Amino acid sequence: PGEDELCPQKAQINLFSYNIKPLSNTEEIVDSNPDVYCEIHSYNRQHVTFMKCVSNNGSVSCNGLLPISTAVIYECAQFYKPVSKLALCSKSGKWSESISCIPDCGKTHPVETLPLILHGSQVEAGQWPWAAALFHHEPDDTWKLICGGTLISTNAVITAAHCIWKKPPKDLFVMLGHLSRKLPTTNRKDVIFQVKRFYLLPVYRDRINGWSSDIAILVLKTPAKMSRTILPACLPDKDNITISPYTMAIVSGWGNNEEYVESPSLYYAKIPIRDLRKCLTHIPQTFHQFLSYTTFCAGYINGTGVCNGDSGGGLLSKHNEKWELQGIVSVSSRKDSRLLCHPQNYGLFTKVYVFISWILEVTRFERKKLEEAEVQ
Repeated sequence: PGEDELCPQKAQINLFSYNIKPLSNTEEIVDSNPDVYCEIHSYNRQHVTFMKCVSNNGSVSCNGLLPISTAVIYECAQFYKPVSKLALCSKSGKWSESISCIPDCGKTHPVETLPLILHGSQVEAGQWPWAAALFHHEPDDTWKLICGGTLISTNAVITAAHCIWKKPPKDLFVMLGHLSRKLPTTNRKDVIFQVKRFYLLPVYRDRINGWSSDIAILVLKTPAKMSRTILPACLPDKDNITISPYTMAIVSGWGNNEEYVESPSLYYAKIPIRDLRKCLTHIPQTFHQFLSYTTFCAGYINGTGVCNGDSGGGLLSKHNEKWELQGIVSVSSRKDSRLLCHPQNYGLFTKVYVFISWILEVTRFERKKLEEAEVQ
């Protein structure tokens, strides 16, 4: 069936496994109010493959107005997962839990085996499905790949703030699920997304404050459809920090390779996160000012790491079989006086978990706006 098609012909579900407690006659009288109902809107049904509604009187249709205490169980299409296993219609006429299918983050779906990234490996289709390329409309009327990014929801991408500093959203677009740095020859609306707006932290001032809080959230005009090649990365849990020095992580990008030539395709490298002492030893003294509690170092001093053009890309580590976004490529030291990265120095990354509350606030607000637009 299609992703929006409901399937009534489904194996019987044991409702007792969802802890649905039958109401006594007294509770039913207290809870029942013929003037209060819940409703399942069209946006709730997006990507739903199976839905079952159960009231005090047994199974009921999920269409129309549903009485208080109705329970809803649903399943989602591939690449999506339910927000909750069960939702109940409360006395206020609202569902106890959100009824929605959200992208199943942090999972990879590479197909077949096939160097920002110095001495890296070419990415397979579906290997890092959250990798985003950020393009800017140049004065000569061309589009230039300026930075990387990481998809974190259907319509939000995280990148470095310096990538979009003083650039209007209308001059930016994001490419997803496409490994080549060259744009598709046709107008592929399934991989190219216009930026609607972006969010920066008020404290960010680019060079003036040493690129501190170098993080931005891009909001796409249209949500991306999840697939094997387009999926979001998971966000870290701020109360359960899962990275530490020597944690191995992956970083991907379309930046310069070891010959300082732009990579024709997306490449990735596996690099370790470094402790502060080691970091200070292997970066120039003039670069120490950029280290703070919101940043960390990662990479090798053998030429494997990030370089020009990799800014904004994500650094991810695996936790509980899912890939979490831990860092954002921010800045690196220069080689001599040239505007080129130094391959024997570590790169500097923005710590994502430090800003997780802000990220969640923005993404929840944008998700609510999407749902409201669906209802109208």
